[in-house]
Amino acid sequence: PLLGVTILPATMKEKHHDQPGRFTSLFRRVLVFSVRRHWLTIIVTVLVFAASVAGFGLVQQQFFPPSDRPELIVDWNLPQNSSITETRDQMERFEQRALAGNPDIDHFSSYIGEGAVRFVLAYDVQPANPYFGQTVIVTKNIEARNRVKPALEKLLREEFVGTDAFVKLLELGP
Repeated sequence: PLLGVTILPATMKEKHHDQPGRFTSLFRRVLVFSVRRHWLTIIVTVLVFAASVAGFGLVQQQFFPPSDRPELIVDWNLPQNSSITETRDQMERFEQRALAGNPDIDHFSSYIGEGAVRFVLAYDVQPANPYFGQTVIVTKNIEARNRVKPALEKLLREEFVGTDAFVKLLELGP
């Protein structure tokens, strides 16, 4: 209040409204109604909350559209005591078995001991570790990507036991 009195011009200090404005009057009426009928206010609040919880089931599970990019990312996580040489050997074996010569794959690149450099804003760069590697696979189109992903997952599950390698899409959202 002291700063307000000091800062406001003299003409503003004298102005005082005797009648409250429309918004203030409406707010006062709603507030008085809510306080006088507090049980009704509580019941309405609980009903609105229940309706919002019930309506939440109608909200789609997806807030971002599905990825329309042809890339697949394979994250390699070997046991923590693994050397960078072991990481390289497994990734090279994967490249030879699954990627080289695959007609659905346009090109690919592997990053051993670190993640790929950020090539799109939504991409999360991984820190450098000798037991971590990443393969970025660019397929020829979305249909090819959808064919390649399950085949890679099956190959990783069956032939790379003991290695946590996951195939994921380059998602657009968080």
